[in-house]
Amino acid sequence: MPLAHAIAHYLTRPGGGSQTRLSLRERAYPASAQQEELLRGLKQAYVGKAGKLYGSFSGAAADSLFAQWLSEFIREKISFAGFSKRVVGQLQSLLDNSEAALDAHLLFFVDNLLEGNTLYLFVVDHREGLYIDSNLDINDVQFLDLSRIGLGARVNLDAWQSGEKNNYLSLLRARGDRELSDLFERLLGFSDQLDTAAETSAFLDTVADYTADLPEQAAQQCRQAVVDYCLQQDKSGEPVSIERLSEHIDEQRPREFSRFVARRPQAPQAELIPDRQQLRQFIRLSGRNEQLSVSFSSACLGDTVVYDRQTDSITITDIPGSLKMRLLQHLQKAPEA
Repeated sequence: MPLAHAIAHYLTRPGGGSQTRLSLRERAYPASAQQEELLRGLKQAYVGKAGKLYGSFSGAAADSLFAQWLSEFIREKISFAGFSKRVVGQLQSLLDNSEAALDAHLLFFVDNLLEGNTLYLFVVDHREGLYIDSNLDINDVQFLDLSRIGLGARVNLDAWQSGEKNNYLSLLRARGDRELSDLFERLLGFSDQLDTAAETSAFLDTVADYTADLPEQAAQQCRQAVVDYCLQQDKSGEPVSIERLSEHIDEQRPREFSRFVARRPQAPQAELIPDRQQLRQFIRLSGRNEQLSVSFSSACLGDTVVYDRQTDSITITDIPGSLKMRLLQHLQKAPEA
């Protein structure tokens, strides 16, 4: 089974001046199909979350206790349970010296797959519900809400140990709780954040230059293929390899795009962590205010959508049938002037 280690602990702190209470599990879970299914669900939820940060552990020893303990576990100096307890104990100390509140389970996993070994840490809320048991009695039950991962982290252990990459650590911050998110970053010793939006924007500029001399239809197909591939990699939680992307967008000339990229004055890295928003904006133009929302494929610009800079207006032809029907219905109901 690809799941090598799994353990969970429970931590609660109402906030303010109250003390953090822990419920620690002594040993890692034995391998089971339940653990595999739980990790699969958590990974899907984590990958699906937008806005993750990418970077590495801090080089300062005092800021990287997490990395030190993780290294000790990998070198078999401490057990997986011992590693996880140290991390939870450190989080308890950070919480007790703050005003932050938390009531969640901390789940640790090590996943061994063909593409490498990965550590996951999830902070997961729980919910209360009802169930009917075998005697048809109604009882209360608590269950993990996999859709509400408040905080999370992923460490590519092979990339970290090899030292070849600086994006082996990804981090999910809690929305609307900056203090708790900052504590989680300190717990991990997160540092050297990558600007994925800027890197993706520069990469898309390269794609635009590459397609500039192609016939319009071929250029549009190429841009769409680039975005589709990058979004698929993002959905899988994997970086974009420039070489594999080059093979994907032109099977007849599989090295053409990668060679073009390599000739750029400031060539992008061999791998890219794509930013979803930048990718979608590359093939779709959109905007909104309080009264109007407009969105259309960039391929429509200059064809069925014409922008006049002088009058700052847009003319749209070939209106979608559903919109045309709504317009006609609205005009029929509108009172005559």
